[in-house]
Amino acid sequence: MKRYGADRDKEIQRLLQEMPEEGFRLLFDVYHMQLCVYVVQLTDSFQLAEDIVQDFFVAF
Repeated sequence: MKRYGADRDKEIQRLLQEMPEEGFRLLFDVYHMQLCVYVVQLTDSFQLAEDIVQDFFVAF
């Protein structure tokens, strides 16, 4: 499982360099929910966590 994650991350890096829109979409699809879950642990609010993660991706 960990190897798949490393391969996936390399693919995201490659796409971000070669096809930024597709790379960003994959980055979002793969990490959006994981980031939300992590931020919920810090904020105790799923709505606030979604807003923070959304702000991160918009700034990216």
